[in-house]
Amino acid sequence: MNVFIWGTGTIATEYLQCGELGKNEILGFIETQKSKDYFEEKKVYEPNEIIGMQYDYIIVCVHGYEREIYQTAMELGLDLKKLILLNNWEWADGENIYTSVPACCRVISSYDIQAQSIFPILYKKFIQEVQDRGKKLSRMNFLNLYLKGDRTFYGKGFYTF
Repeated sequence: MNVFIWGTGTIATEYLQCGELGKNEILGFIETQKSKDYFEEKKVYEPNEIIGMQYDYIIVCVHGYEREIYQTAMELGLDLKKLILLNNWEWADGENIYTSVPACCRVISSYDIQAQSIFPILYKKFIQEVQDRGKKLSRMNFLNLYLKGDRTFYGKGFYTF
């Protein structure tokens, strides 16, 4: 398997320490704004530098900037079906789910990548909790909400925003 990891911070470091990927499976790292040439003995790329390169997945090991990273990947024509977001949820108004905005959630990417079976440690350690949280928030508010267009929930009554 050939994988890029988007991010060179704490989350990427923690994931690497799990040992799910061997060094030979990591093609390199991506930083939206490159701050270093190498990380963990692998080259660091800006997103536009990987255009045309062959890879199986890009694992986004960044929290709080998922929408921006998804948008960048889409604008560059990267294969979104290969982009694994650790947090694939955002508030319906576009804010990231780590804010305290009292709105319901929507998914960022509609591609159903089976990260649980492909990267079980990544899923269990980083994705599952956020995934469960987003689903729970959506279920909790479902009775007071109605679906309007692009998988976005808009509130009625108490939840209006």
